[in-house]
Amino acid sequence: MTEGSKRVQGRPRSPENDRAILSAVKTMLAEEGFEALRFDALARVSGVSRPSIYRRWASKAELLNDVAYGRKWDMPTALVPGDLRATIRNILEHVAAYYSRPEMRAAVLGAMASLPSAAAAPCDLAIEAEKETRAAVAAMVADAKAAGLMRQEVEADSLYELMMGSVIYRTVFSYRRIAGDIPDDLVDTIIDGLKA
Repeated sequence: MTEGSKRVQGRPRSPENDRAILSAVKTMLAEEGFEALRFDALARVSGVSRPSIYRRWASKAELLNDVAYGRKWDMPTALVPGDLRATIRNILEHVAAYYSRPEMRAAVLGAMASLPSAAAAPCDLAIEAEKETRAAVAAMVADAKAAGLMRQEVEADSLYELMMGSVIYRTVFSYRRIAGDIPDDLVDTIIDGLKA
């Protein structure tokens, strides 16, 4: 739910209904894509009434953003002792695994498609997800610099954008999708720019 949206008052939300709805949404997105996601179909698949769904998410855009960004990210940025390459690979694999899932790819594309073209920024959930993951990468960069594994002039934000941008592009937009392991040449290119 975005900060600007208004939740309809009523009975307390049921965690079971939330799980049923989100499970149904992910199944529908994986099988049919975001274009086919309709609240009447979602009500049938989830077994939760349309009014209950609308009480939780006032629009398809809110629902897609919640599926795409409304979770704890747990980015694996803990520095592998003495091994910056393994640390970078862990991060890239985590991001690729997330965006490669058909339901997440559909949710992200749907969330992007629902963003007004004049909007200056993505929804609040996407912003919070980015802040959380940027902070995790910044902490890893600080640890790597302190351990002498990374050049001091490396900027955490630039590294974040290089890693996220390259993996998200390959998993969401490119015809050359990442299938399985992260390509070694991608890891090598990033590492070559970071070495102390």
